[in-house]
Amino acid sequence: MDESYAVTMDEIADVRARESGARIGKIAAEAALKAGLIDPSIQQVPYLPAAQPGVWVPTQLPVFDPSSIAFKPWIMDHADSVRPGPPPSLGSEVWARDYAEVKELGAKDSKVRTPHQTLMARYRITPNMMPSYRIAADMPGRSPVQNARMFAMLGMINDDSTIAIADAKLHYNFWRPITAIRNGDKDGNDATAPDRAWEPLIATPNHPEYPCGHCIFAAATAEFMKAEVGNAPSWGVRVASRSIPNAAVQVLPSWDEWARQVSFSRTLGGVHYRFSNEAAEVMGRKITQMALAKVMRPLPKARKRA
Repeated sequence: MDESYAVTMDEIADVRARESGARIGKIAAEAALKAGLIDPSIQQVPYLPAAQPGVWVPTQLPVFDPSSIAFKPWIMDHADSVRPGPPPSLGSEVWARDYAEVKELGAKDSKVRTPHQTLMARYRITPNMMPSYRIAADMPGRSPVQNARMFAMLGMINDDSTIAIADAKLHYNFWRPITAIRNGDKDGNDATAPDRAWEPLIATPNHPEYPCGHCIFAAATAEFMKAEVGNAPSWGVRVASRSIPNAAVQVLPSWDEWARQVSFSRTLGGVHYRFSNEAAEVMGRKITQMALAKVMRPLPKARKRA
């Protein structure tokens, strides 16, 4: 990074402009490092796995540690600002419906999931949106300031999405499909038959299920990029994948369609219920809407002199 910085600075001939820009950058960096730190007023409670004395339980703790909800958000007032209501009760029709959907579509040996859906589940595990961001940044008429704001806003929105999803997941501690489906006879719902050997198509992430993490990020990103370049840019929404080596860049018609596919892919992969996807999408869009309303608002245009 030091070498890249040196090369960039050497290419700027205007010494005064270069030094002034560097000063502003350092001030901004120092301010950013002071912001977004751990809030000492928030108690960090260690995760306590449910256990019976003498009975083994998996020993790896969730990837979200207690500090995940103690950072000061950029946009939200608190970690729980967009926390959704609880997941549906285990005796409800919604629970039985979404249980059956992920059991059928998300199974490792599913007979109803199509080859295209299988590819979608794997392709969406680790998305790479940089192809779209690069095209957006290179659009005619955009200034360096607009692009700096775009990338800063995306970073802040993703940070707050991480805080919000960690808060909700640790608060509700809801079981994943692999646990629920293997224990379907223990939820008190006659419509959820168990399958003791059921496995999901993709590996189950090591943290509670509700709400969906991928879904909050996709919805938040889609909502912001719609405001930035429109829902259906002429160049299409271009998506790459880091989870499939040498994967082609896919072109989708809109940001909303991309977010929808991300949500559905988590059910196709066997790791999320539909109600969890939908709850997270609402959370992500709320965070972005708050950001657009109050964070880094565009400067007012100067009035022309008569």
